[in-house]
Amino acid sequence: MKWPCRFFAAKIALIPFRAITMRFFFNQIGLAAIFLLISHVAWAQEATQEVITTNHAITIPLSKKNRTSEILLPERGDSKEKVESTFGEPESRQKPRGKPPISSWSYSSFKVYFEYDHVIHSTVKH
Repeated sequence: MKWPCRFFAAKIALIPFRAITMRFFFNQIGLAAIFLLISHVAWAQEATQEVITTNHAITIPLSKKNRTSEILLPERGDSKEKVESTFGEPESRQKPRGKPPISSWSYSSFKVYFEYDHVIHSTVKH
């Protein structure tokens, strides 16, 4: 069969390509619409969360980090003699290691670290 003109034959050849392009375009629009609908629903749920109020104070214990204010600790720069006279005999003593020599004394509620004969750090035991 001979086509009446070449232009008509060329238009028919492009129809499958156009159909695929249009299907792809409408699929993308559909996916975008679904995404917008889902995000709007999620946003609406987030905006309408329930708020509970009470007349009583609610306390939530976080941690015992503030215990250091309750416990007297040796200060940086104190000598071993001063620490021993203030806090008494330690439960255990670790021998000095390294250069400079670092040693530590353990008490029931804290530990003291020394460099040579002076306090460099005190920590509270958990």
